Amino acid sequence: MAEGSRLATLWVNRQAVSDPPPQQVVDLAILDPAVDTEVGIDILNGREQVLAVTREGGRAVIQGVALDNFPVMIRF
Repeated sequence: MAEGSRLATLWVNRQAVSDPPPQQVVDLAILDPAVDTEVGIDILNGREQVLAVTREGGRAVIQGVALDNFPVMIRF
């Protein structure tokens, strides 16, 4: 992990009313990101993917992040 970078863990914390439970899609804004490239990490299989990010002032905006009932990590 790059020096000074941070991790956020996101998931939907609710009881599933269907199987599979529906995903929730959100837009995420990160204030003052520590790195130039934000990476999504699937902790179930270890895959990493560079995320499509737009810059708006001092924020990094990631649109359409699909959240589920298991954690997804974002390194920024």
